[in-house]
Amino acid sequence: MKPTLLLVEDHPEALEQLTRALDHDFDIVATATTGAEAVAMCEKHQPGLVLMDLVMPKMSGLDATRLILARVRPNPRIVILSGLDQEEVAVSAIEAGAHDYLVKPTSLETIREALLNVLKKAA
Repeated sequence: MKPTLLLVEDHPEALEQLTRALDHDFDIVATATTGAEAVAMCEKHQPGLVLMDLVMPKMSGLDATRLILARVRPNPRIVILSGLDQEEVAVSAIEAGAHDYLVKPTSLETIREALLNVLKKAA
């Protein structure tokens, strides 16, 4: 059985590319394009993993991460994907509860490996 994954990305082309690339290894239970949608989809589908974009309109990935971890049981493992290559942002993401922080652009293989590694650490 494949691990369940919620993909959160506000750029449609990037979301489509991630979906195609990760569909082989993960059961993508839902996608979201905003932080609020991410929270709602987590509450509805309770995925084991979330790949969360950091910068989105209305609600950031950090705020969505905090809400998901406060509301959804059991907590999913969350990996933040961001175009911000700044140590303080990465530290803020980890402090918010993210299990890993990846900087765009990064290869789809690196993303896949990071998600699988986060799962291994949870086991």
